[in-house]
Amino acid sequence: MRNVVTRRRREAARRKGGAGPPDRAANPVGGVANGEAGMATVWAAGAVVAMLLVGCLVWLFGGAVVARRHAANAADLAALAAAGHVHSGPAVACASAQRIADRMEVRLGDCAFEQWDALVVVESEGKGMLAGFATITAKARAGPVECAGVCVGE
Repeated sequence: MRNVVTRRRREAARRKGGAGPPDRAANPVGGVANGEAGMATVWAAGAVVAMLLVGCLVWLFGGAVVARRHAANAADLAALAAAGHVHSGPAVACASAQRIADRMEVRLGDCAFEQWDALVVVESEGKGMLAGFATITAKARAGPVECAGVCVGE
């Protein structure tokens, strides 16, 4: 029944001068002309690859942000440790900062003092896929809020 209706529509369209619906016998691939069969699959595969690429880039950027925050936190903790031991001398204070840096798995790049303030620089390598790209450097400063009558230089 369906073939009869389709054939009648095609014949009516030819009489009016139009092309009518596609002839499935002449084009057996779902009525798609000019070899475009399967192009939706190609476009869908391209879209999936593009989404995976964007996802990987976002993942790498997130890893870089996490590594940067880890280095900054390690610098803050090392500076606080050094400032907490500044009364024992710079060597003891920097050893305390080194101990914190070792536990946080970063390198202590510099440990210096400006009066009672500890100035600390730590360096870290990226982990995982970020390894070898660049060295992450973070700086921190810590010291007493106020001197209780024992400040050096007053």
